[in-house]
Amino acid sequence: MELQPESTVTVHSATSVGNSTLQMLPNEYRGKLVRIISGKGVGQERLILSTSSTVLTIGLPWDVEPDAASTFVVSEAGWQFGALGQSSPVVFAVPNRRYATVQISGRAANVHDRESSYELSPLTRYEIGGAGAGAGDGDVAGTPIFAVSSSGQGILEIAGVGFEDLANTNTITAASVTIHYVDETNQPPANTLAAAMDESSTVLNLAVAGNAAVGSLLQVDHEVMVVESVQTGSPGYVVQRGAYGSTAAAHDPQTLLYELQRKLFVMPFVKGFFGSPASGSYSYPVSLPDARIAAAEMYVTNSRGNSAPGFASYTSTVQSGIRTLSGGQLSLQVEGYLAIQTDAVPAVTVDNTHSVRDIFAKVGNAPTMFPVQLRLKVDSAPYCDLTIAVGQTTSNIVDGFGLKPLPAGAQLGLDVISVGQTADSTPGSDLTVTVRL
Repeated sequence: MELQPESTVTVHSATSVGNSTLQMLPNEYRGKLVRIISGKGVGQERLILSTSSTVLTIGLPWDVEPDAASTFVVSEAGWQFGALGQSSPVVFAVPNRRYATVQISGRAANVHDRESSYELSPLTRYEIGGAGAGAGDGDVAGTPIFAVSSSGQGILEIAGVGFEDLANTNTITAASVTIHYVDETNQPPANTLAAAMDESSTVLNLAVAGNAAVGSLLQVDHEVMVVESVQTGSPGYVVQRGAYGSTAAAHDPQTLLYELQRKLFVMPFVKGFFGSPASGSYSYPVSLPDARIAAAEMYVTNSRGNSAPGFASYTSTVQSGIRTLSGGQLSLQVEGYLAIQTDAVPAVTVDNTHSVRDIFAKVGNAPTMFPVQLRLKVDSAPYCDLTIAVGQTTSNIVDGFGLKPLPAGAQLGLDVISVGQTADSTPGSDLTVTVRL
């Protein structure tokens, strides 16, 4: 069975081959076989030692190194016996995995059952499901299903792309994904609701005129709305409620309004990808740091055209979306025993504008009678307060959701605003305040 569909060679060396659009898991195909099936080096087969997301590294060098005109596939390392016959046809069964590809090797044997050399035997690739390897689709593909996630390092992962029915997915070459998001480096938004809004109203009144165009998406609390028209006479919009699978709900006056930005990504696929084993572990990473994902939509393109789009909303989370953040952290440290002190550490300069994941403090030795109270400052203005309780070494954790972003060039400072010490107690020592980005 083939595990990775046919791919064009875009990366190659004497001991490797790959394609820059693949998204393989590290060492996903270690111990499997890679075979050059067309172009320069055709017919060569090698054991895979390791894989990165885009490159397969082999054990023995190529006899003829493939180039950009070559194509390759990944298959299982071991052959399974199919059938034995003295005349044509020879019939055997294979697992009925629609659109999967099986490699068939026919080998001659003499009266002593000594088989001909594998390298000299014909090898055929056959796509299961009654359609030939070059068959097309009869209609556009069905609506795609997909998932979006982020590890909080500025990378958004698009994965779990699939369909309720694999019909008409054989010639899919691309998926177009539109991400609707809030730029968390530009917070808070300038606009709010001018009046209350119940769950059925389609008129959204604003404190000031907005900039959203017809078709744009808005986010209010956990609800996504689509702008159908711009009001005349007073600031506001006529909207479609509960869009992208979100739930229409009542909203209070002065609730923040987010005009969502959008970004389009195109995910490439090789022919026959869906239904192959590789499709089960596929993910596509895109860089979108310091964003909060509110909604997404996807459609796929095959030889017949574009499918209907699939929609998803992510605003029902506690943080009203999926935060991508940017990764990394800033640390402020005070050595020794603590005392009430303004500007207890040298200022730390923020390199680029960042949203904040969370903020917390730790001490090497816990305070024994009085809590430690700390204040983090940004450009001398209070940003958040932390408290380390008696007998504890870790403070409360301040969630970065809702905090203003840290602007590029800002100076982070720290005040120790309260400690206590008596002859029988200690105030805590060796403090570290961590700002995770």
